[in-house]
Amino acid sequence: MDERPKWDKAGRIMLGFTGAFFLALMFAVPILEAVSGRGSSVSQTDPISRMSQVFMGGPYSRADIRREVEPIMAGYGIANTRENIDRLGGVLTKLRTDTGAPELLTLRCMRGGIGASATWTDMAAFCAHFIKGASGG
Repeated sequence: MDERPKWDKAGRIMLGFTGAFFLALMFAVPILEAVSGRGSSVSQTDPISRMSQVFMGGPYSRADIRREVEPIMAGYGIANTRENIDRLGGVLTKLRTDTGAPELLTLRCMRGGIGASATWTDMAAFCAHFIKGASGG
């Protein structure tokens, strides 16, 4: 007999749906921007530079952003490519607009999930909502 509370199962299902949503989002946004020809001069730069400019509380130095991003990429087994770094930044920025959770705080929270069974998108969504809840949002 399963002794886990019902909210545990519901929470896992919700986390899965959230992860799937952000996974779909990270593929859709770059495609839609490319098709529409949209994008500012910031979006034409490399992903680390873009993050340093658009992350809440910025501008940050490229070294500051790289210092936060690289452990996440390695810890979650994400190939360190320009496209993947861009996706990570896009998901973090979308989460900030949805929840108000600053991107760097979300990245720092995600470090705590390295080694867990969650995907990086699930952990990013969990952390952003956790930060939102902790801040009273």
